[in-house]
Amino acid sequence: MSIVRTMVDLAEIKPGKTVMDLGAGDARFLIEAKRREPHIHAIGYEGALGVWMLARFRVWFSGFSDIVMSRENFFAVNLRDADVIFLYLSINVMK
Repeated sequence: MSIVRTMVDLAEIKPGKTVMDLGAGDARFLIEAKRREPHIHAIGYEGALGVWMLARFRVWFSGFSDIVMSRENFFAVNLRDADVIFLYLSINVMK
């Protein structure tokens, strides 16, 4: 979580911005971003069914019902509307 907090700090997220997390895992980046700035549009992309289900549960449990968790390949996603993009992936995927 210290890495999550540091990355969210560095992003300096402002109200009204669109924040995307590619390979969102359990949605911890989006949940932390919403805690810091509730007036953002948060979208996560996760392809693995089990992990996506965990993320949906964590989003529900967090109370931030407006976080969108999409189960699709983030390589095919249009990033044009993103103001902030979180990536915390393996080295091979980051290339």
